[in-house]
Amino acid sequence: PTVLVGMFIGAMLTFVFSAFTMSAVQKAAQSIVMEVRRQFREIKGIMEYEADPDYAACVSLCTQGALHEMVVPALLAIIAGLIIGPTGVVGLLGGVSVTGFAMAVFMSNAGGAWDNAKKYIEAGHHGGKGSDCHKAAVVGDTVGDPFKDTSGPSLNILIKLCSTVSIVFSGLVLAFHLMNLNRYNSGFVQPSIHPDTTVPGWFFALFQDGGNTLKPPPTPGSLVQKELSAQAD
Repeated sequence: PTVLVGMFIGAMLTFVFSAFTMSAVQKAAQSIVMEVRRQFREIKGIMEYEADPDYAACVSLCTQGALHEMVVPALLAIIAGLIIGPTGVVGLLGGVSVTGFAMAVFMSNAGGAWDNAKKYIEAGHHGGKGSDCHKAAVVGDTVGDPFKDTSGPSLNILIKLCSTVSIVFSGLVLAFHLMNLNRYNSGFVQPSIHPDTTVPGWFFALFQDGGNTLKPPPTPGSLVQKELSAQAD
C-alpha cells in the first residue's frame, strides 16, 4: 500500500509543481516590470545611453524566484519519506518520473503549437495582425510561452530533485519514518535490523518505563550477547 500511496503523491507532485512554476512566471515577470520602471525613474540617462541599467537586479529577481519554487517539491519528498517510509519514496519516484515525463512532452509540444499559431497568423493568415484570430492567438501564447519555456523543461529538474533529495536523506528516512515507529510499538522485529539499534527505537526505550528509567543506547556487542544468551536458554 505504501508504494501505491507514494505513486499517487508523485503523480500529484508533477501537477502541483507545474502550477507553481506557471504562477512563478507571472510573479517574476511582474517583479521585473516593477524593477525596470524603478530604474527608468531613478537612473537618469538610460534611454540616452548615458548610464548603464542595473542588470544584476533583474537577474537576481529571476534567480530568487527559481530557487523559491524548488523548496516545496524538495520538502514534499522528505515529508513523504518520513511518513510512508522507503517503500513510499520508491513509489513517489516512480510516479513523478512517469507523469513528469508525459507532462513535459505535452507541455513542450502544446506550448510550441500555441507560439507557432500566433506567428502563423502574424505572417498574414486568418486575417493577420489585429484580427480576432490574432487576439485569440496572443491570449493562447501567454499560456504557451510558460508551457514550453518554463513548466515543461523544469519537470526534468523536478525528477532529478526528488531523486537527489531521496538519496541524500535516505538515512533520515530509514531512521525516523513512521512505519519504523509502528513496527517497534507492535513488537515486530525485522530479520536484518534490530529495532533497538535505530534512533526511534532507542527513543522509545528511554521512556518505556514511564520515564523513570533511562537506558543508554545498546551497543552491537550487547545485542549479540543478548541473542546468544537467548539461544543458550
